[in-house]
Amino acid sequence: RVLNRMELTIELPKDCPDVVVPLTFKRHLIMFFKEVVHNCAHHSQATKVELVAMVSATHFKLLVHDNGCGFAPDQVVDGWGLDSLRKRAVEMGGAMELESAPGEGTTIVLKIPLKTLLKLSDHRYKTSN
Repeated sequence: RVLNRMELTIELPKDCPDVVVPLTFKRHLIMFFKEVVHNCAHHSQATKVELVAMVSATHFKLLVHDNGCGFAPDQVVDGWGLDSLRKRAVEMGGAMELESAPGEGTTIVLKIPLKTLLKLSDHRYKTSN
């Protein structure tokens, strides 16, 4: 519903490992995705959005790309949630990559090693939401 005015392309893996992902990581993944979609819907002015989830033998990767207005990542103001995205990625044992430029759209990639994602975890959240 949030991206209902945009052409949406979704690509999901055909085969996923049959494993249990700890609740902590599920919550981080959901909140990461929610923030990225929110930023896309409210800031990008995009007409097309591509969502791709990939699972390899070693990593889980989530890619979100839009054809929107883009921005200069080195000139981001507070309130865009990018710092929270980076912190959440690190808490999951992974990393976030961001590519954007004015007029060029934005691509965000979350990459998490499966061995980290599948660890049992009982640590508390460090990020605020």
